[in-house]
Order: sequence, then C-alpha cells, then structure tokens
Amino acid sequence: MEGSVKNPALDSMLAGGSSPRQRAREMLHGPGGLSAEQALALAGELQAEWHWSVARQVLEHADALPGVDPATRCRLRQQLAVCTYKDTELRLLPSLERGLEVLASCGEDLRTTHDTETLGIAGAIHKRIWEVTGRRRPLVLALGYYLRGAEHAEAHDQGYTAINAAFVLDLLADLDSRAARQAGLTDEGSDRRRDQAAALRRGVISRYGRAAEESLAAPSADGWWLTATVAEAAFGLGDVGAARKLLSVAHDLPELPDWELESTVRQLTTLARLRSDAVTDAEATQVVADLTGRPVEQVAGIVGRVGLALSGGGFRASFFHLGALARLAELDVLRHVEVLSCVSGGSIVGAHYYLELRRRMQTRSDEQMSRAEYIDIVRTVQRDFFAATRQNLRRRALTNPLAIARTLLVPGYNRTVEVGRLIWQWFYRPLLGGTSSELGSVGINPLDGPRPFDPRHHNWRRSAKVPLLILNATSLNTGHNWQFTTSWMGEPYGFIDERTDANYRLGRIRFDDPDTRIPGPSIGQAVAASASVPGWLEPLPLDRLYPGKSVRLVDGGVSENQGIYGLLEQDCTTVIVSDASGQMNANDRPKVWPWSTLRRSNSILMATVRSSFFRQLDDLRRAGQLRGILYLHLKSDLHAELVTQDEAARPGKEHIDAGRTCYEIPRHLQRHLAGMRTDLNVFSRAEVYLLMLSGYRMTAEAFPRELPDFPTCADPPVAWEFQVIEKAVDAPDGSAPSMALDALLHLGR
Repeated sequence: MEGSVKNPALDSMLAGGSSPRQRAREMLHGPGGLSAEQALALAGELQAEWHWSVARQVLEHADALPGVDPATRCRLRQQLAVCTYKDTELRLLPSLERGLEVLASCGEDLRTTHDTETLGIAGAIHKRIWEVTGRRRPLVLALGYYLRGAEHAEAHDQGYTAINAAFVLDLLADLDSRAARQAGLTDEGSDRRRDQAAALRRGVISRYGRAAEESLAAPSADGWWLTATVAEAAFGLGDVGAARKLLSVAHDLPELPDWELESTVRQLTTLARLRSDAVTDAEATQVVADLTGRPVEQVAGIVGRVGLALSGGGFRASFFHLGALARLAELDVLRHVEVLSCVSGGSIVGAHYYLELRRRMQTRSDEQMSRAEYIDIVRTVQRDFFAATRQNLRRRALTNPLAIARTLLVPGYNRTVEVGRLIWQWFYRPLLGGTSSELGSVGINPLDGPRPFDPRHHNWRRSAKVPLLILNATSLNTGHNWQFTTSWMGEPYGFIDERTDANYRLGRIRFDDPDTRIPGPSIGQAVAASASVPGWLEPLPLDRLYPGKSVRLVDGGVSENQGIYGLLEQDCTTVIVSDASGQMNANDRPKVWPWSTLRRSNSILMATVRSSFFRQLDDLRRAGQLRGILYLHLKSDLHAELVTQDEAARPGKEHIDAGRTCYEIPRHLQRHLAGMRTDLNVFSRAEVYLLMLSGYRMTAEAFPRELPDFPTCADPPVAWEFQVIEKAVDAPDGSAPSMALDALLHLGR
C-alpha cells in the first residue's frame, strides 16, 4: 500500500499485548514509521477505550504521510474529524469547527456530497454544536445532513443516517411543540415531523430488520450497530418487545466496547422522553435494565446527567449547602449526581462530602447505597464538619507562630499552603486515615466497580453514581478558570473563546501520565487554592508544571463563583446550583475612597458575572439542552424596594421584610443570612442551624416546582439536628422564642 513504511519492529509492537495508549506513544515518539492502515486500526482501538485525544494524534501523524491513496486518505480524515470533535483536550467550539474543516477536506463538498459516512459525521458534529450552544440552526443542519445520507444510503450505511434523522426530527418536534404550548397554539408542524420520523424508522426495519433478526443466531460485536439501529427503530415506533429481543444479544458480546453500549442506552433514554406517547416510563426502564444488567428498581430514574454546584461564600456557604444536601438526600437525589463542581467554601464542604461518600462506596455495593445511606452520609458530614470549623481555621492560619515561621523560612510556603495543611488535618485526615492525601490518590473506586473507575465512562451502569469532583480555582497567569479533579488538573477548554481571548491555555496534566514528573497537590492544597481569597490569602504556588511558567492560583470565585463552568463542560442535562455566595446589597451612600470604590466595583462585577451565568442556564433550558434547573440562592423570595422621589409613599424596611418567604423562613432572618460574613472563622450554633434550615426548606419548596419530572423518593422526611431551631423560626414575630433567636443572631428590630 502507498504511504506505508515496512517496519518489522513496529508490526511486532502492534501485535503485542501492551495497551493501545502505550503502543500509540511508542509509535508517535519512537523510531520507525507507521502506515495509514496501521494508524486506522490503532485509532479504532483507542476510540473503543475513549482515548480520543491520542487517537487524533495518531491519525494526524498518519495524515502527514506522503503517497497515501485517495480512498485511504478520505477514511483517515473522516476518522480524524470524529476524534477531533470528540477530543476533550481541545477547546470545545473550536474543536467542533475544526472537525468540520477536516471533514470538508476529504475531497467532496459538504453541500453536495452523497458519501453517507461523511454526511453522518457532519450531522453528528452539528448535533453536538446544538448541544453546546442551544442554537436551533445547527440542529436543522444536522437534520439536513442525516436526511441526505438516508436518501443516498448504501448497504454499508446500515440505517445510521436514517435512524439519526428520525431522532433529530423528534427533537425538533419536541422543541416546537413545547414552544407552541407556552404560546397557547396548536403546532401541526410537530405532528408532521413525528410522522416523517416514523416513516424513516419503518424504512430502517423494512431494509435491515431481516439481517438484524438473522444476526441473533450468531451475534458479534461487529454487528452491534446494525442490531442497535433496528432496535432503536422498533423502540421509537413503540414496539418495545421487538427492541428488547434484539438488544438481548448484548450480554453475549463480552468484546463489545462499553462506550457503544452506553451510547445505545443514552440514545434510548432520550428517545423515551421524546416519544412518551409511544413508550411508557416502565417500558423504557425495563429496556435499560436489560442492557445494564441491573434490576428494574435500580435504573428506574432515567434522568440524564445530573450536576450539583456548590458555590463559594466561606463557611456561610458551606452550612447552607449542608442544609440543601439534607433535603436532596431525603428525596434520594444525591445518588444521581455525576458531577460535583465546587468553589471556595463549597469546595471545603464538597470535598468533605465526597470523601465520606468515598468511604462508604468502597465498602458497600451499588445496591447497598440506599436512601438511608445517603441520609447518614449527610448527617455524618454535618456533625463532623461543624466540629472541624470550631478549630477556628482563620485564626490558626493568621496567628500561629509556627505557621508564621514556616512562611518566613520555607521557600514556597505561605498562608494558603498553611490553610491547606489545616484543612487536611481537621477536615479530611480522619476520613482518609493513613492513605495518601495526594489528589490523584483519593478518587472513588466502588466496591463492585471496575478499577480504575472512571465516572465519565462507567457510571451509566450504576444506580449510585460516583461523582466527578471538580474544585475550581482561578489562574492569575491567564485569568482562566482552573480545575482540580482526582484525575487531572488544568484549565478547562469549553469556555475559553479564542476569538476574544488570545492568552495561552494551561493544558490539563493527568496524574496517571508517565510524563508527569512531579507529584500532584494534596486535596487540602487544592481546596485551599479554591478558597484563597485575594487580599487575605496569597496565591497557591505550583512551580515546574509548565516550562518557563510559574502557576499562581487564587479563589475560584474570581472567575466564576457558582461552579457552573464544571457542570456545563461535563454535559450535565439537569443542573442543581446551591448559591450562597456573597450577595451585593444596595448602598444608600457609597463611599468614595479609592479602596472602598475598588471593593464596591468588584462586587458589581461579580454580581454581573453571576447574573450572566444564570441567564445562560435559562437560555440553555429554553433551547432544550437542559432538562431542568434548580437554582437556590440566599435572596430567594426577598422583596426589592422601588425607590421614587416621593419618600412619603415609600414602604419602610419593616414592610419590605414583613412576613415569610415561600419556604417559610421569616424574611428579616433570610435577609440577615444573605448579608452574613463569608469568611472562614467560627460561626455560632444558631447561625449554623439557621443556614442549614434555610438551605433545607428552600430546596424542599423549590425542587418539586422547578424539577417536577425528576424521579424522587416519596418516603417521609427524617429528623435533623439543625431542626431544633424550628421552634424559634416558626414562632410569631415578637414572641419570646423569636426575640431570643434575634438576640442570638445580634439582630435589632
């Protein structure tokens, strides 16, 4: 073959027992060459193990070879386009645009080509652009490519473009019908789209149904996509029995790549939501149970990818989050959380919850992770976290003579490093015992899960999901968001817009990469970086990570204080945000001193960023990308005063704060919580319990209203220690318990 380089050593290596990733490394960096066919074969193995970035590099290397024949060059670039748009090591939107550019270089114009492989990939990329941006146009373009592919499909297409065209038609019909319902209109166009989707599915069954049936006699991994395609067609038409029969061969295919099975499950669960008129929840649940090998009750919640964000705001935020976690545990929602994105005070408590969850999951099976277990986890974290805060982290970091001596004498040691040491000592060491505190060593490996466990790729089989822990900081080098996880650290790519941001990006460093020459930070250091408020704590120094650069990290709230970055980047479809960050209050007479003006201006900037992220979430929900949003914040249901020139007509503060919020917290108490300090010093028991109660009641009131379709547990609530404050909170204004609570909180009337 043209473009090949005969290399017996290389051929031996390709046939060897080393992992595809290791073989790719040796091919890319070792002596000798590789052929285009070898690159395609190795890239296929890498794709099966989700190593999209390495596969992309292998294909780029092969694409540069001279003398490759046009047909093979086209196949190379088609697969290169796939690996490019799926590569999480690249910036999100640019990688999608680059994937289209690579695809367009295959030799045919995308506007006129009839090549079904090219059209299928183009449709997939545009559908992904819709998922990222929420804009309708890419989804319409995806439909156009899929329909053209279906029109010109040959036998080798196996119904791929037709079945995906039907799926996109249902997506568009769902978007249009929901918009029509909101406007009180009848949308006939949606019915036409659904009829067209049904016709495409019937065509798939007519053309490929016999072959799929015959494959049941001798099932193979190579024939899985044909089987899954015909099964999806039957499923979309409501013939669940036929779909289950076809999909039953999955258990006879141990060599079937896990990502292919996961892709099938996610496609079917989404389709079940879109075609609720044809497939019931019970039927869809049974299909998923068959595929995953789990009991029906363990997969009853078909909820998509759930993300939970815990905002910054010091210990005030931490205690509010613990109240929200309590109600989420009662609803049995925490088992569904796949991404836990934390900032500052949210990082301190989020990591604490994660490590307690780790301790339980590594000693209990998936089935043993019951609602009662999650309630006990949150109860334990509430008790131990409050006890740890009594050590007065802030005072110890600022006044301990030994710590001060270390900052003066030890190079690279500062107060942030000391805070990380104290966080590890008082919060996390009891949970990890004698195990390593390095961030790369504290990932969760469930008792009955594969090892090493990768939440992104293995969670789909579990009822109790292993959350990806993201600790957000900010890089002073670039101004970008920096993320720590238990697998890697670095700057995320999805929200860096190179059209307006020309700063370099600090690429991800994986802790299991043999090229990583230094140990990762401890979990205490990562949390301290996320909580290193500028002006109080120095930046966390991380040297020798990148040639010629000294990384300096500060509080994650500098770039985004709610943790929403991480949820969106990880493709969460249901977003829960617990926001107890610093709330900017109105000021009747702003001070004009330079320092006061600077602080006030920074508060305005942060409030603007916070509002813009909420609007982005709402836009994505309206576009259909997000299935639901629960956004909790400390000023929920507080009244805003309208100021006019007629001062006599203005209501007084007593009137503005009169009554109770919709979640039954007196407004004057809730306003006090919204203005409470956001540092890391000691909070009184009354403050702690009131913050927890506010988070608990707000979640209890808002969850069924904002996420009505989310499957929850109907069991009655349990008793929590913080509820002892309810007697005073629920007492009438002016009563002895109410006045006593005001006195404890140092509130005047």
